[in-house]
Amino acid sequence: MLPSQATAHAKFWAIFFNDAHTAAMPAEWQHELSNYLFHGFTPGSFHDSLFANDLFSATSLSHPANEWHWIQSFMYFLFHYAPTESWGSRAKVKAWLKLSEADRFELCHAKNLVMTDAEVTWHTVATSR
Repeated sequence: MLPSQATAHAKFWAIFFNDAHTAAMPAEWQHELSNYLFHGFTPGSFHDSLFANDLFSATSLSHPANEWHWIQSFMYFLFHYAPTESWGSRAKVKAWLKLSEADRFELCHAKNLVMTDAEVTWHTVATSR
């Protein structure tokens, strides 16, 4: 059984507050990461190109209002935090989208992006003192 999303994903959301390299990323992009990594939602063409590590396509599909440092932040997040199985090529993106929610959870847990129910409990006890 998967833990409740609000607490299990707390580590994921904390990254955007604690890492200066990702702090400037727009909230919409953070939600795109969450929807893709945890729920297996197909990203839009721009973000799909970023997940596939196809920066040429991503820049040609990018909205004119997008800023380069946002793209840098997104790629930094993928490189430093995301499971390697989730990004890097079109084949990896397709394979990630076919995984079950439980499989995605396990891979994200291995990268310390999410917590199990037991970890949530221990975190709650430790921080409530």
